[in-house]
Amino acid sequence: MGITYMSILARILMLLEQIILIIYYIIVYVIYICNVKQKTMATAIKNIPVLKKDAAHAFTAKIERNVANRSSVDFSKKASIASKILDKAGKF
Repeated sequence: MGITYMSILARILMLLEQIILIIYYIIVYVIYICNVKQKTMATAIKNIPVLKKDAAHAFTAKIERNVANRSSVDFSKKASIASKILDKAGKF
């Protein structure tokens, strides 16, 4: 049994086919990895708005006024309505 040129050529073609298949898998894997790395950020990070100068002073002044007047708000009417609803429901 001698080795013919056709059998050598067939083996070379099989090896080339396997090498091409391996290269194809490597390329597909690299493309997949690149796509995964690009999609790591699901949502963009948005800037937080910052008040400056006059707007910041007006905002802090309004906060101070509201804190000083928070006891002036009367919730007794709403609290009595809520307690009546809860009494009617049998929960309170």
